[in-house]
Amino acid sequence: MRKFYNKADYIHVDGMPLVFIGKLRGYSIEREHRVTYADWVWSLMEEAANKNWRIFYLGSKPGVAQQGADILRQKYPGLEIACAHGYIDVTKHSPENQTIIAAINAFQPHILMVGMSMPRQERWILDNLDQLQTNTDSTQWCLYGLCCQVSFQLPHGGWEKWVWNGLIVCLANLKDYGSAI
Repeated sequence: MRKFYNKADYIHVDGMPLVFIGKLRGYSIEREHRVTYADWVWSLMEEAANKNWRIFYLGSKPGVAQQGADILRQKYPGLEIACAHGYIDVTKHSPENQTIIAAINAFQPHILMVGMSMPRQERWILDNLDQLQTNTDSTQWCLYGLCCQVSFQLPHGGWEKWVWNGLIVCLANLKDYGSAI
């Protein structure tokens, strides 16, 4: 993960658990420092449609990525967006992975959005960066869930379990976030 973050031109705080962890580590970080895709994905899609930027989304369960693309195309006429689900063999030289990379490069996206959950999406970008012909690569853990209203269903047990699970994920990755916070 550190290699991934070291290659990034920009890193942002995506979510309140990272603000909490930053505070625990002694950083002067507040809620207003948090920027999540739910805050700006709509304006990005509008800008992409207006400027004819091509977007490729890799991620989500089979069918969900296409559903999200359809919703975005309806909301932003002219949006050029292609997608593929993220349930693939991500081994660098696997035929499935190479087919996905070929599809991405053939589409020539201005923006590649990868939403395969952390740290899988970061590792996939890092492993394949040398083969990708894109302007911008970005991780989007639940972007299509947001568009399709799929990923925001709380787990059985209510909001407390949802918050607790999110905190556990962040704490499990704390050592990987060290240079990013």
